[in-house]
Amino acid sequence: RGQLLREAPSKDSSSWSPASGDKCQVYSESAGGWVDGTVESIDAMTGAVTVSYTKNGSKFTKDVYPEERGQLLREAPSKDSSSWSPASGDKCQVYSESAGGWVDATVESIDA
Repeated sequence: RGQLLREAPSKDSSSWSPASGDKCQVYSESAGGWVDGTVESIDAMTGAVTVSYTKNGSKFTKDVYPEERGQLLREAPSKDSSSWSPASGDKCQVYSESAGGWVDATVESIDA
C-alpha cells in the first residue's frame, strides 16, 4: 500500500512559501498528473519557481510563475504517511504508471 497509495497533500498549501531545496509536487500535462519534484531556484525578479522532476527516467525542469502556483505547484505530502489509515471517502493519491505520476483520487471502499 505504501508505494501505490498515499494521503493527499494538505489543501492549505496557500501558506506555503517555496524555498530552494524544498520537496514539492508540480502538475505536468505530459505526465498526466502531479509528479514529485524539488524546488531548484526562485527568480527574484519574476517570482518564477524552477522545479526539477523525473519522468520515465529523464530529468525535466519547469518554471511556475506566481499566477500559476495555485494550479501547478504544491507542497509535497508529509513524510509521515505511515500513520495514515485510509477510510472510505478520504482524499488520497494513487501512483499510476500510465499517467507517469501521482493522481488525485478518493477512497471508495476498503476490503477487510
